[in-house]
Amino acid sequence: MEYGKEIVGRFTRPRIDDPGLPYADSLVCVCGAMFVASLGLKGVIPQPSWLFPLLPAGVAPIRGLPYIVPAVSHGAGLAACWLLGALAAGAFSSEAYSGTLGAALSRTWKAGAFATGMLLLCTQLVTFVTLTAQGIDALDPADVLAKGEATILTTADEVIFDVIVQATGLTAFRVYRWKDAQQYKQ
Repeated sequence: MEYGKEIVGRFTRPRIDDPGLPYADSLVCVCGAMFVASLGLKGVIPQPSWLFPLLPAGVAPIRGLPYIVPAVSHGAGLAACWLLGALAAGAFSSEAYSGTLGAALSRTWKAGAFATGMLLLCTQLVTFVTLTAQGIDALDPADVLAKGEATILTTADEVIFDVIVQATGLTAFRVYRWKDAQQYKQ
């Protein structure tokens, strides 16, 4: 019971020793989504399904400008997953960025594992709704393979790429944050 209360407390009474860190982490997530969007628009990777232009009627497209809102929106969703993971892992406490490098990496990767789980859960829900809207029985594997295989493969590719980009960006930022904190410890 005590362990369960401690876990719930991480979300209901979080310890955030650096109030700017959740904002900085969120910006890293949004920047990662913008990076993926730029790769998709350049043709380096297949264009993600979430990256579509938002243009009012009669407005001519201006390079990548119409893609900013979808990229920021996607990054905000990834940031929400990360923030939940960071709360679960205690990644906003001072030990997560001013202790040892091993502790900083451990907390970052634990938070990332939780965030990946949240992303997978949310993606499964969205995929279920998408397949159902297309008239595919999402609970019947044969129907999904026959009619929705492209959707499943595209979604899997996008999730894998999001996880890799976010893990790289957040790990790099948290190592930078750890290194920055070291100069104030002395």
